[in-house]
Amino acid sequence: MRWYLLLLLGCGGKGAGPPPLPDPLPEGWATWSKMRQKAYCSIETAPNSYYYRHLAPGEEPKSGKWDEEEHKLFLDKYREFGAAVTSWGLFSRHFPGRVGYQVRSHFVACIREGIITDTSLPIVRVELEKAAKEKAARAAKKAAAAAAAAAAAAADAAAPMEATPPATATAGPGPDTAPMTVIKPE
Repeated sequence: MRWYLLLLLGCGGKGAGPPPLPDPLPEGWATWSKMRQKAYCSIETAPNSYYYRHLAPGEEPKSGKWDEEEHKLFLDKYREFGAAVTSWGLFSRHFPGRVGYQVRSHFVACIREGIITDTSLPIVRVELEKAAKEKAARAAKKAAAAAAAAAAAAADAAAPMEATPPATATAGPGPDTAPMTVIKPE
């Protein structure tokens, strides 16, 4: 019966058997996705997997742009751990309301903005190369658009001006229009 309950609640796994069902169940368990339930059941053996996508139960999520205080804390923690930061889920525990993928995205943004420039780290080199390729692609696209606009303007300037025939006026309503009725106020 317990195996059925574990599989039903999303705690089934491979290997020696599923991890035990948490006791007591965290607040909101019934509303969690099966994926989150499964990740939570494995939190003791694979905490990085859980915290990369999910917050601790009851923790209020943050989203959007990082404020100055969070950014400063991020840089301080990054200086403290440096190249050892490979488990973004665990690293995210230093930033209340943020999950691992948000922290990694902030890290990548810091690289692209030139805040983190340590090219001894492979991830920094890869992200800097990506940013350079994207910048070159944007510049090429902008140059192509400018060249196309210049070519169109040159073609317009070279084309002879054509005279537009004058508009013709009609005397009275045509066959497709109804006569107008004027109502005078009393």
